[in-house]
Amino acid sequence: MKVWLIRPLWACGVALLLTLAATGIGWVLQGAVPPQNLALIYMAAVIVTAVYTSTLPALLSAFSGFLAFNFFFTEPRGTFWITDREDALTAAFFLMIALLVGPLAARLQSKIRTLEFRDASASIELLLLERMSAAIHPQEIMDSLQSALRELTRIECIVVRVGEHNQPQW
Repeated sequence: MKVWLIRPLWACGVALLLTLAATGIGWVLQGAVPPQNLALIYMAAVIVTAVYTSTLPALLSAFSGFLAFNFFFTEPRGTFWITDREDALTAAFFLMIALLVGPLAARLQSKIRTLEFRDASASIELLLLERMSAAIHPQEIMDSLQSALRELTRIECIVVRVGEHNQPQW
């Protein structure tokens, strides 16, 4: 699974946009579902943010989702006061769970990226060892090393060797 690597400022923007989208979806669904269930839409925004960005944007998504849910879907609407006990419990549990799940999902995604990199590195190392064991001439060994470095770093590599009379050889 390939994951987008988003720069931190853009990632925070993504978190806020997903919260805005969750608010729009909640606004459309508010007559069809109980207000307590609308918090799940914000939870989905937190999880999506965590999976595709990192911990900080996930926390931003959790707090902004909590504030948006409180402002738009709890009585009295248009304020940050909560008068209904069920709404208070829903908002509190949403915030608590979002603060736990967001960073966990972000950490899991980070671990997956690390494992994918290690897997790719191991494959390149194996290929390098196979090529080097079949190489007979020093130039074949250097070509194998150059190819492995290029695959690992995704950067074009140039190998410079010092030849006779300390002159570089390409």
